[in-house]
Amino acid sequence: QEILINYIPIVNGQYGQHAVATASHVEALLYQTADGQSELSTLTASGGITYEDDDNEFVGSELFYDHNEFIMKVKGDEFQPCYFNGALVDGIEYNVKTAEGTVKIIAPGALQRKGKN
Repeated sequence: QEILINYIPIVNGQYGQHAVATASHVEALLYQTADGQSELSTLTASGGITYEDDDNEFVGSELFYDHNEFIMKVKGDEFQPCYFNGALVDGIEYNVKTAEGTVKIIAPGALQRKGKN
C-alpha cells in the first residue's frame, strides 16, 4: 500500500505550487507553536517514494524534509535508484522555498527541467 499526498502550500497568503508525492511509509515530527498550532518539523518517507511538482519529478528509496531549513533530500538504494527528471543520480538536495536543487549525476541521461506552461 502506498500513501498519496497532495500538497498545496500557502505562501504569503497565496496558494503555492501543487505537489504530489507517494510513499510506502511516512513519519512526521510536529511541534506546537506559541499560539497552539501544530507545525511540521521534519518528515521522512521511505519504502520507495515519488515526488512531482510543476517543474520536477523525483524518484528514490527515501525522502527527508526539514521544514526549518526548507530542504528536501532524496536518496536511492539498490532496490529503488534515485532519479531526477528522468536522469539517474546519486542523490538530490532541493530547497522548496527557492525551488533550487543540486544533484550528483552518476550515469548519462536526459537531465531536463520542465518548462512552465
